[in-house]
Amino acid sequence: MEVWLYSDGSNAKFTIDTVQRCYTLEDLWNDRAVRTTWKKLPKGTSLVIYKHARCVAPKVQMEQKTSGSFSFEKEDKLDRSVSSFMVQKSSEYPTEGLVEIESDDPGSIFETTSRNETTSFSDSQL
Repeated sequence: MEVWLYSDGSNAKFTIDTVQRCYTLEDLWNDRAVRTTWKKLPKGTSLVIYKHARCVAPKVQMEQKTSGSFSFEKEDKLDRSVSSFMVQKSSEYPTEGLVEIESDDPGSIFETTSRNETTSFSDSQL
């Protein structure tokens, strides 16, 4: 399963493997996201995004789709205030535990990363 978060020219991919587990974002992505996309969710599940760490409401629950997208900014819900998420199937509670998660590629918070793993910055980021 993949959850992507986007924020003003940067993005981060989070690969997860457990339904009903709460994933709290590490500090670098806490309270930054303006949009999310998700892919490869199991049928009959939905992505739930929470304002607070440890999957504490307020929350936004997405439609039951294996993939999709949602703009927090456009919908005026949790814009730049996302702290955790969970793929929910049967319960609103994280019955499979709570973990802190980092993005798959720490360099992905910047606009581009070249093949030799050096990070390129735009003038607006300096």
